[in-house]
Amino acid sequence: MKDLKSLPLILYCTYLIFPLPIPLLTEIDNFLQIEQERKELYDHFVAVVGEVQQRSELRNIVLEKRLNQVSEHLEKKDAVLSEVLSAANLDPSSFSHVNHQLETIVDEKNQLVGELREEVATLRRMYTDLMDKYQSTVKSTLKPKNTTNFPNISV
Repeated sequence: MKDLKSLPLILYCTYLIFPLPIPLLTEIDNFLQIEQERKELYDHFVAVVGEVQQRSELRNIVLEKRLNQVSEHLEKKDAVLSEVLSAANLDPSSFSHVNHQLETIVDEKNQLVGELREEVATLRRMYTDLMDKYQSTVKSTLKPKNTTNFPNISV
C-alpha cells in the first residue's frame, strides 16, 4: 500500500479524524489505482482520436484539392470544346460525335467523384469503428459500479 500521505487530501484528513480499517484503505488505494489507469486509458484514447481526426482532415483536404483540380480541368476542356465548336461550324454528325466524347469525359469525372466520396465514407466508418472499439475496451476494463466490497460506513 502507498504511504497514507499520498492519498488525496480529503481521504488523508478523513483518516486522521476517523481512522479507517486497513482493508478499507487498501480498497481505496486499489480504487485510486484503477482511476489512474482509467485516466491514462482515456488520455491515450483522446490522443489517438486526435491523430485520426488530424489524418482524416488532411486526407479530406487532399481529396478536396484533387476534386477542385479535376473540376478546373473539366471547365478548361469545356471552354476549349466550346471555342472549337463555335469556330469550326461543324455539321450535325460531327457535332454528335464531339458531344458523345464530351459525355464520356463527364461520365469518367463523375465516376472519379463517386470514388472520392466512397473513400470519405470509408474514413468515416473507420473513425466510427475506432470509437466503438474504444468504448467497448473501456467498458470491459472498468469494474461496474457497486461491485466493490466497501463496507457501509455511517457517520
